Amino acid sequence: MKSILLISAALFSSITFAAPSRCEMGRISETNMRLANYYNSQAASSFSVDCSGKYRIRFNSRNLQDTSGSSFVTNGPIKLKTRMTVSGAMENLWNVSTEQGAGKNNYVIAVRLVERVNATTPAGIYRDTVFVNMVF
Repeated sequence: MKSILLISAALFSSITFAAPSRCEMGRISETNMRLANYYNSQAASSFSVDCSGKYRIRFNSRNLQDTSGSSFVTNGPIKLKTRMTVSGAMENLWNVSTEQGAGKNNYVIAVRLVERVNATTPAGIYRDTVFVNMVF
């Protein structure tokens, strides 16, 4: 049985025109985080943000279950539980917009498979999508 567990990262930004500000997002290490098909397998992606003023950042996922990062990958009807963490300039908070100061910050998004895959788990491609939203 071979299956691919895939987490895609979608990076979005929004611009508000209240005060002139510049933000750059870059050095994205992985746009597709691939989990192996065994319990506790892990994958991660990192990126940097450089802003001339304060900004707000929010991490979310298509299958997010709570603010601590519980989520799942799915191939349609079948779901496998995952646990996501974000580290860097903020706490591990999901779907909560947090304000960050001006300057350069590095972030790491990690995902871990927290459900056992067994012989009855259907093979296939299991997906979730991570969203990073910024307002500056």
